[in-house]
Amino acid sequence: MKEVTSFSMNSASDKLKLENEEIAIEVKDWNLYYGSKKALNGVTMKLPKNRVTAFIGPSGCGKSTLLRCFNRMNDLIDSVSVDGDILLYDENMYSKHMDVSALRRRVGMVFQKPNPFPKTIFENVCYGLRLQNVRDKQVLNETVEWALRGANLWEEVKDRLDENALSLSGGQQQRLCIARAIAIKPEVLLLDEPTSALDPISTLAVEELIFELKKDFTILIVTHNMQQAARVSDYTAFMYMGDLVEYTDTDTLFTNPKLKQTEDYISGRYG
Repeated sequence: MKEVTSFSMNSASDKLKLENEEIAIEVKDWNLYYGSKKALNGVTMKLPKNRVTAFIGPSGCGKSTLLRCFNRMNDLIDSVSVDGDILLYDENMYSKHMDVSALRRRVGMVFQKPNPFPKTIFENVCYGLRLQNVRDKQVLNETVEWALRGANLWEEVKDRLDENALSLSGGQQQRLCIARAIAIKPEVLLLDEPTSALDPISTLAVEELIFELKKDFTILIVTHNMQQAARVSDYTAFMYMGDLVEYTDTDTLFTNPKLKQTEDYISGRYG
């Protein structure tokens, strides 16, 4: 691999203009450690509401680690420690007063591989509602239809709601997982490589879905596919070895990056 030139981290997002955007999440000097190994280095950025922000960078750069910080999934790893602040609408996610279960209802997540439960399609979508003790049948029916329509899956499964979700194709399963995530109406939706296990047609369906979903949700997506980042996102953050190298609107990052390191990565000189 080609040696990467050094760069100044005088906040990669200093030049990003967000005056006209409402900020959903603000990250302030965020550091994360796996034991004694530092994995995120003083990340500072603002993530705007009802926009799609993509995180790109080579494997091991910290993008998925950062994504998991936004719903505190890293809490499940014993060796992890953190410092700094992450604010969700000015509320500190890592405050000792934060109810983590409530936070995860506000910040939903869809993983790399489709992971439907071995239950019916209907029960998959309303799973989160059941956990919240929602029992009203009309509410459940209406929410399941709303979420499946939101995931662009309703027409394909409306006559199959009692079938096992594992009978669906891979692309349908991933859209079902998105329906399950949005059914509880989170404020933020995290997508960690959501199409890496899908065929091109299913990938296109999910990308079109992302574009529609940002009307109702703030979406953060990790992707190895730079073409996908360019297609679906409004803003893009390039990360390398735990650093936020450059963060700006997607058109600028891909057509006129400020830093040579970013240009080298998006042009395929390393990765």
